[in-house]
Amino acid sequence: MLSDEEAGVHFNDGSKIVTDKTNFTFIHKPKGSASKDDTSELHSLEDYPAHLFKRVKLLNHFKNYLYKKADVKTSLLVAKPKENNSGFFFVKKWRKTSHGILFILNSGLVQVYFKDRTELFIDMSTKNVTYVDK
Repeated sequence: MLSDEEAGVHFNDGSKIVTDKTNFTFIHKPKGSASKDDTSELHSLEDYPAHLFKRVKLLNHFKNYLYKKADVKTSLLVAKPKENNSGFFFVKKWRKTSHGILFILNSGLVQVYFKDRTELFIDMSTKNVTYVDK
């Protein structure tokens, strides 16, 4: 879950699905859409193609789990998403190491979540760095 309460799933085939905090719409980025044009499909959570049923169900379960487990911090940095991504954030790349998890978002924000529960945010567009202690 992101600091603006969006939640998403990155699937093994490279596709992604993200819902906004209103829980009315979601964006699906099919496999191979990581190209420059950032192809995506915007759907309502009440009306979507049948082939996305299992993915939407998983998204809802995952989102509910994250909301229950969320350790909400009031000072988290949120970078404005690029115009061509329909206002949604999504993880473009991620890496897990023995020290924590690194996420690179479509907005240019880099987030590092360390195992000691500290976080580091680097906004590439504004050159701001934010550190959040335990």
